[in-house]
Amino acid sequence: MPQAAGTRGKLIFQVIVPVLVITLLSAGLQMAVTFFLLHFLNSEIKSGIRSEFEQTSTAFRTSLREQGVLILKHNTEAILSQQLQYLETQKHRFSNAAELANFCIGDAAFQKLALRSFERYGYTNASIKVDGRLICVAHAKKEIVGRDLFEVVASLSADARRKQNADEFVKNWSMQTSGVTEFEQTDTFLPAHIPASVGRRKIAFQVWSDIAGIPFVAETTTYLAEFLEPADRVLSQHNQAVDNIESKIVRGLTLWTTGSLVLVLLSLVAVVLTSVWLNRRKVQKPLEIISEGLTHFGAGDFSARIDCRANNELGLVAEISNKMADHLAESLASLEEARKDLESRVAARTADLEKANQALEVERQTAERLLLNTLPAPVARRLKAGEETLVDDFALATVLFTDFKGFTQLTETVTPSRLVSSLNEVFAKFDEFAAELGIEKIKTIGDAYMAVGGVPVRDDRHPEKVVELGLHMRDYIVQRLENKDLLPFQIRIGIHSGPVLAGVIGRSKMTYDLWGDTVNIASRCESASEPMRVNISEATYKLVKDRFKCEYRGLVAAKGKGEMPMYFVERLN
Repeated sequence: MPQAAGTRGKLIFQVIVPVLVITLLSAGLQMAVTFFLLHFLNSEIKSGIRSEFEQTSTAFRTSLREQGVLILKHNTEAILSQQLQYLETQKHRFSNAAELANFCIGDAAFQKLALRSFERYGYTNASIKVDGRLICVAHAKKEIVGRDLFEVVASLSADARRKQNADEFVKNWSMQTSGVTEFEQTDTFLPAHIPASVGRRKIAFQVWSDIAGIPFVAETTTYLAEFLEPADRVLSQHNQAVDNIESKIVRGLTLWTTGSLVLVLLSLVAVVLTSVWLNRRKVQKPLEIISEGLTHFGAGDFSARIDCRANNELGLVAEISNKMADHLAESLASLEEARKDLESRVAARTADLEKANQALEVERQTAERLLLNTLPAPVARRLKAGEETLVDDFALATVLFTDFKGFTQLTETVTPSRLVSSLNEVFAKFDEFAAELGIEKIKTIGDAYMAVGGVPVRDDRHPEKVVELGLHMRDYIVQRLENKDLLPFQIRIGIHSGPVLAGVIGRSKMTYDLWGDTVNIASRCESASEPMRVNISEATYKLVKDRFKCEYRGLVAAKGKGEMPMYFVERLN
């Protein structure tokens, strides 16, 4: 500080000494008035400088706090994004909130992501909502990891809850609200490595999100002293400069007053005019320039300059203020660059997560399509909802079987590829008929086709719909016979109505199937049918006789069932 030492005392020389010389020529009677006037000027100078410095310091501290909160927010969002991205890759290791909490507490890689340092004494932590509790899964103070933060806060004393701003935290935790909270840290949450010199006033920023539908919160917390340290340092320099000015003025006033006792004969008018002129030129004008510059600084315009050319302490104040503005501008530029970098990283990670989510959605839709192609839609929904064994009892359903007469002989005369292609064409048409009528296809076995009406969705019209399906199938085969280039299939169709069990059993290669004597009788009706005819049992006949033309065949032998009454069915003319 050689320059500061060189300018120290110049204000006294430039203001007080000339007044002292004039005062020596003034009358002794004017001594009291002169002393009072100079004392008043000293008070105005001191209060004016302090007022401007306090306003600038307040604006500066506010600006630093806002920038600090913004950095906290971006830091927390960036860390939360990394945590969620990592947990997405570990979703196979947990299926609920409790398992996720245990995984996070015990997983070293997650702990490394969650426990980050911020500035010198700031740090991050993470918590998970589990059945209404907020379980801390990562914290610089290991004693509260794994504990319910609601219980921890509830156990605090009334004074500790007030200092910790517990009500604000509980409200944010309960409503899962992201944002900033100020508080005074108590011993319950104080990590051992934090020194007392940084104080206990803290600021925390929480960001809520979820992983697999489980609420998840990340928090970055640091001490206000770290954010406000530059402002406190600048304020200290300002106060020191003001104290120097005050000290010099007081000493000058003492000398001036002593000299006034000797020079009481000087003219009062000369003293006043000279004092006003010097004060305006050497003090008030520089102070106005300094005040204007500090106002620009307080408004955030750090590119402004305090062009005070006074060769005294006020000039030194202007020089220090200009340097302070340069440092602040550099700091804010660095903060802005860091903010943009964080935004860029968050945007990149967000894009990566979006791509991953899109890929997962495509896989989910593909899996759902495959499931719906394998199982009826209502059954598929129940399996997705978590049911493991699905078996339902239906008091009345109508089962249809078909096969082709002479199919075995065809396999000996037709190439396998042509035979399979023809079967696929016919069965695809049968599938269309079944879908149009709301009939559920069960399966195909070789040249046999099995379907059921009234299952899994109950339908009072299922008997007539299944008979109509059989007639559609027969009519389609008759139409195919007109084309001599196609294989001459001869279809037999059997239908029976009765109770069945329907469902899905097993955990791999699941299929929807039927069980019960009704299935066996429907198969016997198909075996006892004639080519190009639809054969129905007496139970089905009773349900459709008013809507179709039924031809009684008499008692027909059915394997394992003896003789049973059966009917050929056709549409009414």
